[in-house]
Amino acid sequence: MEQFLISLKINQENKFKQLEKFYIEEMDNPFLKGFVNGEIKYCELVKKYYPNQFKITKSSIIKAISFDNIHIIKYYYQEKNYIGLNNSFKSDIQLFEFLILELKNHQDYKLHLEWL
Repeated sequence: MEQFLISLKINQENKFKQLEKFYIEEMDNPFLKGFVNGEIKYCELVKKYYPNQFKITKSSIIKAISFDNIHIIKYYYQEKNYIGLNNSFKSDIQLFEFLILELKNHQDYKLHLEWL
């Protein structure tokens, strides 16, 4: 019986971690909704009250660029602004390379990459 309860608790913890990971990485969280819409003040407010619970994702970069909200990407590219996030463009090499690739393939932004 004790072994069963331990196993049940481990399964519950694993499910919670999976749900938490999904929430952090999917577009259904308040930080990424604000990020995609270019709302820096809103993102900062969410980040202030829920630090280290959100991260910038590849899909959020694609959507922010498609909505012409490059300003928020530039904002969170700066070191002082990504404190409180679970990742950054400088610590996540794959995310940084993805950003460069997306910008190089964009008609308007490919010529203005000196800020990287």
